[in-house]
Amino acid sequence: MPRYPFNWSLVYILADCVVTKHLNKVATALGSGYAVRDCNMMMNVQAAGQTPVGSQGFHTDLGPGQEGLVVIAPAQPTSLQLYVESNRILKELWRWEKMLKAGQVTKAGFNAWLGMRTFKAVRLQLNLGDILFMSGHTIHAGDVGIPNCPSLRLHWYVLKGQGAKDTMKHLVQYGEAFAKRFE
Repeated sequence: MPRYPFNWSLVYILADCVVTKHLNKVATALGSGYAVRDCNMMMNVQAAGQTPVGSQGFHTDLGPGQEGLVVIAPAQPTSLQLYVESNRILKELWRWEKMLKAGQVTKAGFNAWLGMRTFKAVRLQLNLGDILFMSGHTIHAGDVGIPNCPSLRLHWYVLKGQGAKDTMKHLVQYGEAFAKRFE
């Protein structure tokens, strides 16, 4: 992958200005209390001659009780792996956990619900000009890096709540039995 002769600070500033302007409209459309949080530039870093960075651990960008979107725009080609509709599965997990705590279901019933499902990740290639919107509860991971390419990408968060921020939560933090259901 060729190195681009860009000033990455300028790319960051321009992208942030342009995209944030439109994301403010998205936040308004979502309703009261949503706001765009600061843009973050992410990258895979590797030393000269080092093999590309391996994939991240699977995680969500928001935890239970938080509401919002993650928006990713690549500044270079990059890919990520995600579990389609995993945000819905997490909400179902939280519902079952509440029922278990309230004594409305048994531990055996809860474990049977967990055992009924397995999930397979899909790889999504993002190129320049792509913008990905996903729930902050979508289980995902940055994919294996590309040689000599830091896979620069910009992340924004459209979150509900005053002072809300992203709180990355790794898949295993949702429980080992739940994490095992994701291949």
